[in-house]
Amino acid sequence: MNKLIRLMTLSALVAMLALPALALTKTSPLMRTKEALAQGDEEAKLALYKKFTENRTTNQQVAYDTAKEYLTKYPAEDQYTAYMKKWAAAYEKAIRKPKLNQLMTDGKYAEAFALGKQILADEPNDLLTYRQTAVAGFNLGLTGKDATNAEAANYARKTLQLLEAGKSFEEGKPLDAKIKEENVGLFNYALGYFSLKTNPNESIGYLLKTAQTDTSFKKDPQTYIWLANAYQTGPYKRLSDEFEANYRGKDESPESKAALENLNQVIDRIIDASARAIALATDPKYATVKAQLNTQLTSFYKFRHNDSEAGLKELIAGILSKPLPSQPTIVATPATTTAPATTTPATGTASGATTGTGMTKPAPTNTAPATTTPATTTKPATTPTTNTTTPAKPKAPAKNSHRRH
Repeated sequence: MNKLIRLMTLSALVAMLALPALALTKTSPLMRTKEALAQGDEEAKLALYKKFTENRTTNQQVAYDTAKEYLTKYPAEDQYTAYMKKWAAAYEKAIRKPKLNQLMTDGKYAEAFALGKQILADEPNDLLTYRQTAVAGFNLGLTGKDATNAEAANYARKTLQLLEAGKSFEEGKPLDAKIKEENVGLFNYALGYFSLKTNPNESIGYLLKTAQTDTSFKKDPQTYIWLANAYQTGPYKRLSDEFEANYRGKDESPESKAALENLNQVIDRIIDASARAIALATDPKYATVKAQLNTQLTSFYKFRHNDSEAGLKELIAGILSKPLPSQPTIVATPATTTAPATTTPATGTASGATTGTGMTKPAPTNTAPATTTPATTTKPATTPTTNTTTPAKPKAPAKNSHRRH
């Protein structure tokens, strides 16, 4: 009996061990399911690849999306994935410039700036992309996001270099003279802004060049607001500080007369730039700034005219018919061991500063061909500001008679 029980147990065990082998036979339901799944997956894979090839030339966005889906689902390397990876990379590179244009049109300047940098890494002489990237950076700076100012200034300088070297936005198509002039004005204007805080003497040079172009920037009050600021924070501050330190309360001397004459030259240019800004600031948005400028201008004007305002209104009324004065020629005195720059910096080579002041208007939109360059506007500030307070006026030394205009 015990032998029979052991025999039955052994038979049952053998039967159990045989079950897995039966499950893996070709006729088992489980095996048929796996084969069906594999066949279905292969069909789906082929269908996806077919969709890619059918749209590759007629609808490339669909083809690109399909390729990305295929590569996500079937990442194993084979001839198909290799081809689609190569095609997708080429497509991404090809659509960068249209995408950059769209980002500029949409006012997405941070994204446009980042994308422009990527394109320029591959195409370092593409003038249009330089322009777009520089304008995007300029708009970021004008809206207070000046972390990109140093890079944007470099792109603006490079754009200016390429423009002045005769480069065009489109290969084989010479740049229209008016478009070139407007862009030269734009990027001198931008560089004047970028260098305003850290290198005001350089900013003066760029802004004077801006004002000398036959462009919209010549009639832009902001050009002269920045110019007056640059004169004040640059040569005026330095010469005024030196005058106070070396000649305050002392008898007049040849050195003090020369120092005062240097200072008066700079003050005259502050007066001129401020008057031009006021004369041009006819838009109501400039009302607050105009009042600030008028207070500043009156203070400097009275200093140069024996504390009188006589003739100031006439000066403002006729200032735009007068030639813009160049930078002053500073005469060296014992106090002026290093005279400020008296020549306009070369537009393509001057070293750039990284920050500017004030956000009063967007970057212009009409300086490149409409067919290739989208609008680049930003919303202007509600009330533009000069970002400058009236500096303390230097006191003339004893027996000094050189305050006259």
